[in-house]
Amino acid sequence: MNLRNPSFRVLAACGILGLLAACQNNSESDHLHPKYFHEVALVPQHAVTSVAIERGAGLRLVLPGPPAGTDYVWEIVSNNVRVLEETMALRPAPVSNVPGSVRTTSVTFYSLKPGKSIVRFVLVRASVRDAVPVQHYQITVIVKETEEE
Repeated sequence: MNLRNPSFRVLAACGILGLLAACQNNSESDHLHPKYFHEVALVPQHAVTSVAIERGAGLRLVLPGPPAGTDYVWEIVSNNVRVLEETMALRPAPVSNVPGSVRTTSVTFYSLKPGKSIVRFVLVRASVRDAVPVQHYQITVIVKETEEE
């Protein structure tokens, strides 16, 4: 095998491009089109909760805060990535002008296969290394096989 051979280089490049295209098509087709979305708004009174969804569904978790004008951020500290894949990172939602509305942060997942994932969130100061969490949430997500219609 001569690595300087132009034919070998072309063949290797085609093989790599083919693998990349196959991986991209495989992941995008399922992840961009969940069968449905389930949304769960987490509240301080229920810091530990659970939800059951079907394989192939999207899941949006909405957390309160962090408080405006602070350097607190939500972080995910556990998730079974074999069961739930994060498809949109934690991001603050736009604040409404409606009186009494609160600031929220959301994250989106896609359910890959049947199983269980315990997703844990902590609210920490972004500017402090090894910060102690000031708030936490835990949601147990049970993913079931898709029921036949």
